[in-house]
Amino acid sequence: MKNNNYDKCENIFLDAINRIGCREYILIKERIYYYLSKLYEKSLDYENAYKCLKNSVKCKNILKNDSQVSLKRLKEKDMIYAVQKYKSLYDKMERISNLGKTLTANLDVEKFTYIIYEEIKKLVMLDTFAIGIYEKNKKELNYKIVFKNDKKLPGIVSKVEEGKSLGAYCICNKNDIIINNMAKEYSKYIYKVKINKKQLQEEAKSIISIPLLLDNEATGVMTVQSHKINAYTNEDLNELKILASYVAIAMRNLQLFNEAKHFAEYDVLTECFNRNKILSLGKKIYDESKENGYDLCVAMVDVDNFKSINDNYGHGAGDHILKSVARIMKKNIGDNDYIGRYGGEEFIIIFNKKNIEQASDICENLRRRIEKSKYNIGDRSINATVSIGIFEIHDNISFSDGIKYADESLYVAKKTGKNKIVKTS
Repeated sequence: MKNNNYDKCENIFLDAINRIGCREYILIKERIYYYLSKLYEKSLDYENAYKCLKNSVKCKNILKNDSQVSLKRLKEKDMIYAVQKYKSLYDKMERISNLGKTLTANLDVEKFTYIIYEEIKKLVMLDTFAIGIYEKNKKELNYKIVFKNDKKLPGIVSKVEEGKSLGAYCICNKNDIIINNMAKEYSKYIYKVKINKKQLQEEAKSIISIPLLLDNEATGVMTVQSHKINAYTNEDLNELKILASYVAIAMRNLQLFNEAKHFAEYDVLTECFNRNKILSLGKKIYDESKENGYDLCVAMVDVDNFKSINDNYGHGAGDHILKSVARIMKKNIGDNDYIGRYGGEEFIIIFNKKNIEQASDICENLRRRIEKSKYNIGDRSINATVSIGIFEIHDNISFSDGIKYADESLYVAKKTGKNKIVKTS
């Protein structure tokens, strides 16, 4: 028989079931049915005990199905997130790869500079970006590419001494750096120089510096910097390291291209323009002078008694004389004037926007300086002089004829005593 306590409990449970209609409370409903079944069992009401237990099991099955659906949804959500994440990573890697191909194929320094800067800004936040080339023989980092607050700045050169700069650390250790609080972390890399509080306030707070490596040799450094603390992640570092490998190749390609271009235009011994370059440049200046009515003079310069120098002191001495004479002339001609090695011991000078008198004054200064200089050959000191022929190009005289007339003036100077200037116009 049911007593009053059983009846009271039964009514409370049944009232609770009636009040709970929402599927969200199915777990509570399952528990109520379970306890009701126990209540009926104790009161020997087995029929209702069975019914409540059956409803409890039914609620459990609903819970089980809901859990599986929720789990499935959660897994699908995780999968969608993973797919989106991997797609984002793939897109970044593809962008870096395409950028790398663009950089390694580009041989224009100015174009390369702006391409790399604009693309780096898409990868990470930055206030400063720089690429430095390591000049091993000088132990210097030559930062040829420097941007700060979107402005291209002049290059910076710094000595590579371990413990004195972040760039030096990268070069000496062939390792990268990620700093997210400069004030707290710099001493791990810069320990031979004390950075004061004012400098730390003005300097970047977060920095990534990466060595540019080729065949495990450090050829330079690439760095991005931000004035914000905690600006960079390891993911940023890894992306920039991939890009740095392309930058290293691109910088080497630029270097080789510029070297090849230099050798195509300059005489190896004297570092003056070679014959082809000075003649093509001279023709261009000649055309401009004709179009605009500028003065133009050509001078032919020949080292006197050069064969005797080679015969008496050796070809090494002759090379030394040529280099020294060329250095004196390059240093003492005008900013708009050009010099090239015409052949053997003969040079040509293009005097741009100068008349015969102005060109003669410069040539006389060159002649005196060369004559007064001493040229040390081993333990001996010898003298050298030059003869110069000058011609002012005017009217309808062609550039090639101007050279011919200057050469004829040079011939007169050589035949009438050497170490002199002969001018014609």
